[in-house]
Amino acid sequence: MPVKDWSKYPPNWKTEIRPAVLERDSHCCKFCKVPNKIWVCRGKWNGVEVWQNDDGQMYNATNGEYVGDTYVGEVWVEGKRKTLTKIVLTIMHLDHDTTNNDYSNLAAGCQRCHLTHDKDLHQKNAKETRTKKKKLQTLFQ
Repeated sequence: MPVKDWSKYPPNWKTEIRPAVLERDSHCCKFCKVPNKIWVCRGKWNGVEVWQNDDGQMYNATNGEYVGDTYVGEVWVEGKRKTLTKIVLTIMHLDHDTTNNDYSNLAAGCQRCHLTHDKDLHQKNAKETRTKKKKLQTLFQ
């Protein structure tokens, strides 16, 4: 996800580490295998989360497996009109420690997979933020 504080990253992050991880992972998300810099439609097909490229090919959004070529049409997006998402790969720290830049701890991740991977951490941080705000509010009431 977008980096808020570049001081937590080594100076060679953009010039060496990020390009090396993207190259190692073939410029695709390590989890769902979606390629970098393409437009996809995300949704469900037969109850399975999928992503669909502009050729109409569908892939499982969890493991990147090709769904098949028997389907004709578009994926269904529950309660929404079909929208396209541009894939921008980020580099994930698998152990959530931004100081651990060992290549075995880094993986290319699309927006969906990165957010899913960090979900528990985001929930914890949001709870801490809400708690801090409540404490501040009581000081001024």
